[in-house]
Amino acid sequence: MTSTFQSNVTFNQDLTTSNFAGVTNMTNCFTSSGLSTANYGLLLIRLNAAGTSGVTLGAGTIKYSSADSAVVAARAALVSRSWVITDGGPIP
Repeated sequence: MTSTFQSNVTFNQDLTTSNFAGVTNMTNCFTSSGLSTANYGLLLIRLNAAGTSGVTLGAGTIKYSSADSAVVAARAALVSRSWVITDGGPIP
C-alpha cells in the first residue's frame, strides 16, 4: 500500500471495514492526503485490530486525537509491535 493515497487531498474515507491483515508496508500511504483526524483515529484502531507487526505507516502531518483513549491505545499498541508511524502527532 505504499503511497496509495499520497497527495490525494480529496481522500477522506472511513476505512474500518478494510482488511489490513496482509499489509507489510504503508510508507507515505496517507501523506498529504485529505484524511481527517477522526478517520485517521479510526484507521489506527482498525490497523491495531489487524494484529500485524513491523509495518511502516506514513501519514504525513495528519494528527490523532489525544482525547480519544481508544485511538491513543491503538497507536501505542502498534508502536509496541514495531510499527514505525510518521504522523503529525496528537491534538491535545
